[in-house]
Amino acid sequence: RLCGRRSPPAFVPRSFEAKVRDVLSGLRCEFHVFLCGDGTSCVPQRLGLQVRPVRDAVGGLVVSSIDDDGLVARHNERVAATSSAFEVRVGDRIVRANDATAAGMMLEILTGSSRARLDLLLSRAAAQAA
Repeated sequence: RLCGRRSPPAFVPRSFEAKVRDVLSGLRCEFHVFLCGDGTSCVPQRLGLQVRPVRDAVGGLVVSSIDDDGLVARHNERVAATSSAFEVRVGDRIVRANDATAAGMMLEILTGSSRARLDLLLSRAAAQAA
């Protein structure tokens, strides 16, 4: 108790384990996904990806669904043989598309008709990365 009232949450003692759990829950893993730019254009092909902007500490565009046909599904099929950690999953965040980090600019790149290359930086909660 502080001055006869309940203590603010910041002053309530917590165990070391609880503090570590809080810190670890905020950790995120990032990885690159290259969908185009290896000499082949992805202009006529659909990404097969639904995203929505998120306004929080991480920001970016959260993947809300992945279609069975499209560049992202083909990427997932390719990497599934080696490591599923690099598959694009529902809930992943796109935090950079090519050089853009603002949600509006990333949406323009993802939906644009002149994609010569597409380099995505995705972020995933560390607990879900393994």
